[in-house]
Amino acid sequence: MISNLSHPCLLCRFNRASLLNVGFMEARNNNCDYIAMHDVDLLPLNKDLYYGFPEKGPFHVSAPFLHPKYHYKTFVGGILIMSIAQFEKVSFWQCIS
Repeated sequence: MISNLSHPCLLCRFNRASLLNVGFMEARNNNCDYIAMHDVDLLPLNKDLYYGFPEKGPFHVSAPFLHPKYHYKTFVGGILIMSIAQFEKVSFWQCIS
C-alpha cells in the first residue's frame, strides 16, 4: 500500500528519452561500441533482423520496409541502433526534464 501519494516519483511523467540517455551512459561507461534503443512492445524475436554495428550511420531496424507494425515513412522509433559516437553527435537527446 502506498501511504504517501505526493512522493516525487509518483508525480513525474514517464520520459522514454531520459531512459535512453541512461542506457547510453551505461553503454559508454562499459566501453560498448553501440546502443540499440528498443520499444518495449517490439521484443527481439525475429532472428533475421540485423542488430550489428551500424557502420553506415544510425540504422532503423523497424523501418517500414523491415517491420510491418511501423509503416510510417517519416517515423523513427521502435528499434534504432546507433554507435556511441553517433549518439554523442546528437548531444544526447534534449529531453532531461
